[in-house]
Amino acid sequence: TFQPEHYVIQMAAEHDYRGFYKKEMVDGRRQIFYYDYNSGDYLPLAKPKFASVQMVKQVDDPRQRLKTILGGTDRGAEYAWKSLRDSLIYTFNRIPEVADDVVNIDNAMRWGFNWELGPFEAWDALGFRKVTERMQADGLPLPAWVTALYESGQIGRIQVHPADPDTVYVAALGPIFGP
Repeated sequence: TFQPEHYVIQMAAEHDYRGFYKKEMVDGRRQIFYYDYNSGDYLPLAKPKFASVQMVKQVDDPRQRLKTILGGTDRGAEYAWKSLRDSLIYTFNRIPEVADDVVNIDNAMRWGFNWELGPFEAWDALGFRKVTERMQADGLPLPAWVTALYESGQIGRIQVHPADPDTVYVAALGPIFGP
């Protein structure tokens, strides 16, 4: 509920951003302190350190870096997964608006935003089935074409119809060893 007398509302209304944080010189270095609303004191800002992030600093290959960080179990790895997952789902839903095929989307992200891997290259690097199963386990709705690809068993090429975004052409095989 909106409480106009709340200290945060009062500070924002007065443009008193010093209420949220402050900077001071400590031992000749500038240090940032944040306002802890539970204690009412300013506490020094500490940068979080995550084992998964420390591990990927040693890896040069972007595909292996993704696998390494997403294989972690700390909060940094969880944040990386949710960030990638949400970017992928957004990309899945925007294919027909942005480009007619996944290659051009990957190129746009690499060239325009300086990504080392495009979203579909990342999906491929991590494994289509593994990523799709993890998204399903998170309970997120996936586009019908992603679900259909997952159920087909084998995927070759994906092409979105340029005039009808609901039409996706896929070169997919059914299960290779089975009826």
